[in-house]
Amino acid sequence: MLGDAYETHVDRKTGVAQRHEEDADGDGDMDLVFHFRFDETGLDCDPAAVPFNGATFDGQPITAGGSDARFGRDFPISQDWSAT
Repeated sequence: MLGDAYETHVDRKTGVAQRHEEDADGDGDMDLVFHFRFDETGLDCDPAAVPFNGATFDGQPITAGGSDARFGRDFPISQDWSAT
């Protein structure tokens, strides 16, 4: 279900994967946050756009990112990059 995601959070009691939600862009809406190792994305160090495409469990396509998406680096480069 989660493929080879670098970071996942699982409920210790149920074993079910948990979502990471926060208001990442400060607009008052809850955002679903994904974590990726930057060197596994294939993107340049400062890409003009960060594409994100996928599908919901029932097959509905989703697209996000583009010129509004940015990689935030709150840690030393060798540790973690998170896309928001």
